[in-house]
Amino acid sequence: MGATTYEQVQSFGQWPYGDQPTYVLTGRNLSRATEQMRLCERSVDELARRLTAEYGHVWLVGGAATAQSCVARGLVDELRLTLAPVVRGSGVALFDGGERPARSHRETTTYDSGLVELRYDVSA
Repeated sequence: MGATTYEQVQSFGQWPYGDQPTYVLTGRNLSRATEQMRLCERSVDELARRLTAEYGHVWLVGGAATAQSCVARGLVDELRLTLAPVVRGSGVALFDGGERPARSHRETTTYDSGLVELRYDVSA
């Protein structure tokens, strides 16, 4: 994951990935969430090759910049996207002015076209 995603995940409280090895692509010196966390300044290509050889697959978590870099290099064979209309913490909000109209998830509908419709309650 990239450094911005790492910092956001850390802000959620308990580390959600347990003892899974975690590599953060950054040149900055960040605090470690677990003993398995590693800061990595290597190229994405080199890191992906090494981790795939070691673990059999790589799970990329996080932001668009890191994902776009991996896709452009042909390093991605599957995408699992989670859409979050209510952004927790910092990031690009869907709605301006700090208002969070979506209160709770009601329903997800998938279509043959590949579109996914997420329905949220907006009442308080």
